[in-house]
Amino acid sequence: MGKKKVNSLFITTRGLVKAASRSVIAGWVRTSLSAAGINASAGSFRSAVGSSRINSDSSLDSVLKLGNWRARENFLKHYYKPIAKKPGPPSVSLEHCFEPI
Repeated sequence: MGKKKVNSLFITTRGLVKAASRSVIAGWVRTSLSAAGINASAGSFRSAVGSSRINSDSSLDSVLKLGNWRARENFLKHYYKPIAKKPGPPSVSLEHCFEPI
């Protein structure tokens, strides 16, 4: 029996190795957020990252491109959340480590 090659970035490790579904990946994100003490869904994580980028003076166009957002209006109406800045040291951006797909 030959082995099937899986070319996906995220794969399952239980049972047969195969590409991880969106719901499995969302579960991983939710578990990671919960372990960090954050009660949020995978979808709200995407919203939070986009909102954070806007609040850190990134352009809306760059946020839409990096987050693969299709419609400016939908992002602003349904996903953008103003975030109050907390005093403290500046955060480090990993934006330069990723390219949009």
